[in-house]
Amino acid sequence: MKSNVLWDCLLKGVEVHAGIIAVMILIALGLELYAFELLEQASVAGFLLLMFLASWISVLGIAYLALIPTLMLVRVRTSCR
Repeated sequence: MKSNVLWDCLLKGVEVHAGIIAVMILIALGLELYAFELLEQASVAGFLLLMFLASWISVLGIAYLALIPTLMLVRVRTSCR
């Protein structure tokens, strides 16, 4: 019984974190696709700016994905008792 309550407490809010990560990765992919579509029409500076933004958004998404186990461990140690 206690393990079920612990898992319920632990997994509460994980959907929000997963949704944020998914949106960040999708935005990064969309920016990359948009940059490659505009490569023939726009300037090189615009292409580099879009690729820079896409790479940083994907880096932040992956870092946030790596941070989730730490957040879950803190939740277990503090509020899921």
